Amino acid sequence: MEIVGDRINRLEKEDIKSISEEELADLKKSYFFAFINSFLKNINGKTYHVKHREKNELEYIVNELLGQIICEYFNLPVKRSSVYKDRNGFFLVTDNFIEKEKKYRNISTDIFPNLIFDGFGSYGLSIDNLNNFDRIRDTSGKDILKTDECDLKTFLYNLKGMIISDFIRNQRDRICRNFMVELNNNHVKLCPLYDFEYSFLLVNKIFVSENVFLF
Repeated sequence: MEIVGDRINRLEKEDIKSISEEELADLKKSYFFAFINSFLKNINGKTYHVKHREKNELEYIVNELLGQIICEYFNLPVKRSSVYKDRNGFFLVTDNFIEKEKKYRNISTDIFPNLIFDGFGSYGLSIDNLNNFDRIRDTSGKDILKTDECDLKTFLYNLKGMIISDFIRNQRDRICRNFMVELNNNHVKLCPLYDFEYSFLLVNKIFVSENVFLF
């Protein structure tokens, strides 16, 4: 538990406030996913992604931190979290990378809307699919057709790295809303990764059937 122990600070629930309605409205203009309401919080005037776990759920926190370390090993975009403790459990606090003037997309419906993955539809990504650059270029959304080719190849390389790192951790919950794609001004990139809790120490406790990837 050293990975958690040397990073725990104190934080009280009353220090965490919901973001303002105005900020929420601004973020929703560029942010596709509905769970923004639950996880983005204001701490001392700054917006963070915050998760709370009870005292008996420390394994979730450990999994999140291990997932971040493995992503760094693969040179994948990721933000390190801080761990805070209150009387009832733990808070995992991460800098919010969302910038309201940028646009964020869903990979299956916006990035690859017409690409069929081995008969499973656009919800199944595999390494073989992502190696077929010409096919992706021909069957993807119109925004990708205009995207810088070097950016697109880097983006696909990072997607493959994400699949491999998820496989190593036995990640069960890499559904479409558990990663984001930034697509702005003919540039595409994978946003910092998050949500690693259903892996490692929890693989025998939960099964999530919505996984995007085919291993």
